[in-house]
Amino acid sequence: MQVIWNKQTKRKYLVLQFIDANGEKLIPTQRQINLNREDKYKAVVQALIDGPISDKEGIYIMPKDTQVLSVKVNNNIATVDFNKAFKTNFTGGSTGELMLIGSIVNSLTEFKDIKAVRFTVEGKVLEALDNHLDLTVPQERMGDLL
Repeated sequence: MQVIWNKQTKRKYLVLQFIDANGEKLIPTQRQINLNREDKYKAVVQALIDGPISDKEGIYIMPKDTQVLSVKVNNNIATVDFNKAFKTNFTGGSTGELMLIGSIVNSLTEFKDIKAVRFTVEGKVLEALDNHLDLTVPQERMGDLL
């Protein structure tokens, strides 16, 4: 996990990836999150759902009413389980799909023990959001979006 020590605030921050105002790339954003929690991975996804704090951090693209149900890591693959709203309320098109998935994948792969992310909706494998990305396979870090 890329954890940044801020000398001024004397606090640790991690890097989340939000979408820039033009919807063309991901921008790294420092956010203070309690990583001592038992479910630190879920805390990261929840921070993405909560969205950017200001316009400077990027834009909000998470589908309305999305909830993260769980995040489990096994063999360097994080499985993120969302409620139905993640799929049914998605309206972003192909670019939005790429940016949303990239935001989640790139934020979670900041952890050294996560190399890829699998997406499920209420326990069932998500095939695609808008039929542009094959989400039946775990998604690796998307460095070209930065």
